[in-house]
Amino acid sequence: MPRRAPEDTEKKDFLRQLINEKKEKHTRKWEMNERKKMDEMIRQEIERNSAALEARVMTRIGRQYLVSRDEARREELRSPVVRTLASAYKGKDYGDYSDKGLKEIEDEIAMLYELREKKRKGKMTMDGSQRGFQRPLFRSDKGSLDDLPASGETSKQGEGRGRTKVAAGSGTEGVLTFVLAQRKLLMVKNKDQLKVICGHQGVQYTTKAPTIEKIIEVRTKLAYEGLVFVPATPGSRLEEEHTPLK
Repeated sequence: MPRRAPEDTEKKDFLRQLINEKKEKHTRKWEMNERKKMDEMIRQEIERNSAALEARVMTRIGRQYLVSRDEARREELRSPVVRTLASAYKGKDYGDYSDKGLKEIEDEIAMLYELREKKRKGKMTMDGSQRGFQRPLFRSDKGSLDDLPASGETSKQGEGRGRTKVAAGSGTEGVLTFVLAQRKLLMVKNKDQLKVICGHQGVQYTTKAPTIEKIIEVRTKLAYEGLVFVPATPGSRLEEEHTPLK
């Protein structure tokens, strides 16, 4: 049997190597294409999931918004004071109460009670058995207590002004009107002025709001001749009650 020439063996090895390289190249190309296809499928799946997730998130946010809006409406319906004022005086524009201060709201409440008192008294027929309209005036040896100077005014300057009279009607509504008027007068006083009033009324000064309540209680008992009635100042539990006056 003839022996193969070395050239033939080298040629066959070379051809075999070329074939293997082509196979490897084809395999790498196929793997690359498959990887690209897989990446594209993953990207499309992520996009679909992202769109679905965004839709679910927006749906949940919208649902929470609707729930919050319904709760806010129910809270508005639970507030009888605001609803009563809005229905009784819907012909007038009182503006947005959220932009008003506490003193402005209290002034409006006092005005509403005064209007109610005037309307009620207009329908009543006054006779001898009914108690007349009182206008108590608190005086002392040094002048009117209600006429003490406001902040920025000396006591001597305040003596030249006229005395202030506060109307006190009969019944519970009259007492309430009197209490509101007294509170409005006392809230503008400073610490020193309130201490002077406390000395004349026999009240010990602590902080502004509790002291004003005590003064109003003493004055109300005096104005209504010792009736068994302890007025509660409307809106007395304010944030400034327990804060000492500067």
